[in-house]
Amino acid sequence: MGKPATTPGVPEFQIVVKRPSTRGPLAPYRFAISVLVTMLVTFDDLRAAAFGDASGDDAMLRAIGVAVFTWIVLSVLNRILASVPPAEEAADPTT
Repeated sequence: MGKPATTPGVPEFQIVVKRPSTRGPLAPYRFAISVLVTMLVTFDDLRAAAFGDASGDDAMLRAIGVAVFTWIVLSVLNRILASVPPAEEAADPTT
């Protein structure tokens, strides 16, 4: 008779435990918020660079810096909001 195909000491099936989602409420909107904040903060510099009134490198560097900073702040805020347990519903005092 042939030997079993499994390796001794290794279980045949693995139990997979799904962790709760760590996505916070801001996860789908982080990119859009970052772009919006970047445009609000750096629009004048980018416009001046587009029309040749200022250096394009400085304007782009500032825009990228604002976008990265906004992304990091939103990520931290999103992680904080994701770690807060959901609120329990209060008992209805009229019943």
